[in-house]
Amino acid sequence: MSQLSSRQFVIILIVTLAVFTLFHGLVWQLCTKHIFANEQAIGGLAKMSYKIDSLLPRFNEVTVDKQHIKFNEYAGQKLDAITIGDSFSNAGGGGENPYYQDVLTDISGLKVLNIPQFSGTKGYIETVAMLANSGFLQDKGVHHVIVESVQREVIPRFNRNLDLSISREVNLDNNYQIKSKAKYCRSVAPPQFVNNRNYNAVKYNLLYHFDDHAYSSQCYRLTLSQNLFSSRNKRQLLGFYHDLTRLELESLEAIQQVNANLNQLAQLLAKQGIKLYFMPAVDKYTLYYDYIIDNPYPQSQLFEWFRQLDKQYIFIDTKQILQSELDKGVTDIYYPDDTHWSSYARGKVVESMVKNEFN
Repeated sequence: MSQLSSRQFVIILIVTLAVFTLFHGLVWQLCTKHIFANEQAIGGLAKMSYKIDSLLPRFNEVTVDKQHIKFNEYAGQKLDAITIGDSFSNAGGGGENPYYQDVLTDISGLKVLNIPQFSGTKGYIETVAMLANSGFLQDKGVHHVIVESVQREVIPRFNRNLDLSISREVNLDNNYQIKSKAKYCRSVAPPQFVNNRNYNAVKYNLLYHFDDHAYSSQCYRLTLSQNLFSSRNKRQLLGFYHDLTRLELESLEAIQQVNANLNQLAQLLAKQGIKLYFMPAVDKYTLYYDYIIDNPYPQSQLFEWFRQLDKQYIFIDTKQILQSELDKGVTDIYYPDDTHWSSYARGKVVESMVKNEFN
């Protein structure tokens, strides 16, 4: 077998580089840059699935006159309400008024402080209990505490043995050092046009034709019976895999234990004249379940079980609030490219909360 000549080698090298560059250039221009190099906010499900036909780019902006107090800006002033939760409480999803607390502050006029989970506690309930037991809530005049959690994390977070007697001196006025377990805002430099994501874009967009999660993606792709999004593909439902895998944790017994823990916290707060609100943010899959065509996955009963229980706290039924909007045909209740509800949905949840529960 004769060896390649220098000229043949150079030609092969040039052709290889040309094909390589053309591949990356085309995939970057047609797909990847719209997801990973967009100046606007893009949802996490688009970054998992590479489905640009579900993109709904949006700018983060605050349009309300009054805003809540961010934890790192707290200066010791009196408060009306404390909020604690996951990304739904920390501007997850982006868009107009990404913090629901800003909408709450603007509508109700309450002074609202959003806090993270404190280090040394098992979760949100123990963090709130610590604030109550330390005298902080009474000292600051707090009358409302809102605990939020995305639906898929309700049982892992709250179905456990908790210590509501936990006590520690808390002085947020003096930069009390608290470590949050989750970081919701990460600044990541956009990739160059030659990058591994281009390969994923081709792989996932091909495999989604054969499997609803492309065999290995954390994003499921399902089809809706009507147009419920304003993205290019109006009937494509992108859902996070934990929306489905965590369904196996749901049981009436587990929900009863969660309810018992919340009731204990409500009792502790009631002694100080404070109302507890529990706001599970309905999973995207759960909300759109009735509209999914040929759905092979089970249905959640979490909200239905909660409605049956004796509660000493105020239950913010986000599924019921948003289902009524969805049934009217309102589009983009959830962002089509994300696991989070939209600005419209945030507003509807807060409006219902203030109208029906705050007094």
